[in-house]
Amino acid sequence: LGPNGAFVAKDDPDLFIGSGLTMLQGVRNVIDWEIPIEHAIQMSSTNPARIYGLSKMGMLIPGNIADILVLDKNLQMKGLFIDGNLIRDRFS
Repeated sequence: LGPNGAFVAKDDPDLFIGSGLTMLQGVRNVIDWEIPIEHAIQMSSTNPARIYGLSKMGMLIPGNIADILVLDKNLQMKGLFIDGNLIRDRFS
């Protein structure tokens, strides 16, 4: 961790090594930048699945893997389903 709080490479403190954001924080950020929520969700689900060739992920359609994060109107996590099964429904 560099002096400004960014993740940096050990031998080159000027080289960022990736984002310290969670996917959910990234979604919140683009919504704060006035990107419509449906586009923000697509940017975090459909688009990455397509880019990485995950043909059975990224869209809620019959036959796909049903990994679903349920959010409330304030974009707080309320439920998590993995392969269609409820894994967690309480978040602090």
